[in-house]
Amino acid sequence: MRYLVEVHARPLRRSCDCVGLSRAAWYWPPLDWTVRDAELIAALAGLVEDHPGWGFWKCCKFLRRRRSEWNHKSESPRVS
Repeated sequence: MRYLVEVHARPLRRSCDCVGLSRAAWYWPPLDWTVRDAELIAALAGLVEDHPGWGFWKCCKFLRRRRSEWNHKSESPRVS
């Protein structure tokens, strides 16, 4: 985006349209995933410490049974 705006002197609106990004997403502040997923990271670390032989999917299924709002794809709780 910056490249289109600064180097090619394209307006922000056209640059966003060109790459398929909404302007709201461009202005949204980036989230630090370590802060956002701290609770899940701590739960996984504790689970791996207790059960070192378990793989990712077994840990994921175990945590999913305990906390159904956790999602393996986003690694963060779903917002309802």
